[in-house]
Amino acid sequence: MTRDREQKESGAALLAVLFLVAIMSVAGLAILEVTGRAITRAKLVDAQAQSLWFVAGADEVGKAELGVLRRSGSLNLTLSNPVLTTPYVFASPAGGTMTATLRDGSNCFNVNSVVTLDEFEEKVVEETNMLAFRHLLQAYDVPEGEAEALTDALIDWIDDDRRSRDRGAEDSAYIRRNTPHRTSGQLLDSVSELRAIVGFEAELVSAMEPVLCARPDTEVSSYNINTMLPYHAGLITAAFGGEVSLFQAAAIIDSRPPGGWSSVEDFMNQPDIAAVPEESRSSGAFSDMSNRLILEGTATIGGARQNFTLVYSVSTDSPVQTVRRIFGEG
Repeated sequence: MTRDREQKESGAALLAVLFLVAIMSVAGLAILEVTGRAITRAKLVDAQAQSLWFVAGADEVGKAELGVLRRSGSLNLTLSNPVLTTPYVFASPAGGTMTATLRDGSNCFNVNSVVTLDEFEEKVVEETNMLAFRHLLQAYDVPEGEAEALTDALIDWIDDDRRSRDRGAEDSAYIRRNTPHRTSGQLLDSVSELRAIVGFEAELVSAMEPVLCARPDTEVSSYNINTMLPYHAGLITAAFGGEVSLFQAAAIIDSRPPGGWSSVEDFMNQPDIAAVPEESRSSGAFSDMSNRLILEGTATIGGARQNFTLVYSVSTDSPVQTVRRIFGEG
C-alpha cells in the first residue's frame, strides 16, 4: 500500500514537472515570438527612417539639378525633353535604391487663386480667376448655375469675411451638417479638401483632380503650352472664357509641332484662338516655360518602401524651392 502511494505521488510529481516544462516552453516560444516581432519592427522603423533621409538627400540633388537647368536657361521644356523622359535611379551606401521620374506640374489651375490679398492682407475674391474657375467647371459638364454656386462656395470657404456670397455657403451652411464644422478661412492645402465644401461631390473632384492643384499661395497659374496633354484641354477653354470649346482645345494641343511651339505668340495665332474676341484673349495664362516640376518615386531600403512626391517651384529669377513634400509608405 505504501509503495502504491509512493508510485502515485511520484507519478503526480512527474506530471507536474512535465506540465511546468510545457508551460515554460510555451512561455519561451511566446517570448521569442514577441522579441522577434519587436526586432523586426525596430529594423523596419530604422529602415523607414533611413528611407526618409534617403529621400531628403534626393530632394537636395533634385534642387541642385534643377538649379543647373534654371541657370542654363533651359526651363523651356517640351514633352520630349530628356529631363522629363529619363528615369532617375539613385543608390544609397546603406544598400537602398530609389527610382524617380520628373514631370511638369505647371499645367493645373490653382484653386487658391480665386482669391487674392487686398491692401490689408485680407483674402478677397479675384474676379478674373473666379470666372476662369466657373468656365473650367462648365468644361466638365457642370451647368452654369451650379458652376457659379460651386465657385461662390469655394470663395466663401477660403475668404476672411463671414458674409455669404450670392450662391455661396458660410458657417451657417456647415454647422447644420451631420458633423458640424465651420469654413476654414484658409487656403486649401490639397485638392481633396474640395470634398468638404458644399456642392463638391467626390465624383466631380476626382474627375477634375488632374487639372487642379492647391498651391501654398494665391499665385495665378501659368500653363506651359509645350507640355500640355489632351486632358488639359479644359484649362485652355477656361482661360479663354469658354470661347474655345473643349473639342477645339484638344485639337489645338494635338496639332502642336513635334518640337513644340516656338513662342506663346505662335500658340495664340492658332486659328481657333485667334478668332476669340480680344476681351476674352488671355495670353497671360500661358508660357513656354515650366514653373512647377514634380519628382515622384519610391525609395526602398532594408525592406521598407517609401513613396514620395516633391514639388519644386522654378523660375528664371529666383533659386529653386521645394514647396511641398508628400510621403507615404509603399
